[in-house]
Amino acid sequence: MSGIEKYLTSPDDQEQVGISKRDDATYTFQRRWRDGADWGPFGPERGIYDCALTAETEAMQQVPWLAVLRQ
Repeated sequence: MSGIEKYLTSPDDQEQVGISKRDDATYTFQRRWRDGADWGPFGPERGIYDCALTAETEAMQQVPWLAVLRQ
């Protein structure tokens, strides 16, 4: 994984979605949650997309709090 290019943080600051570029030049998103005061590790990749915008759009459709922010 090349690394996280964009972080989206929930309004309550308890969850993050990371949009990342993969080694094969495609994109994905992952979720993580707070573990006390610190962030836990990112979970598994959630799909493979052609660009960062597509990955973010898919995250907005699959993560409830992102869908609310999108409205």
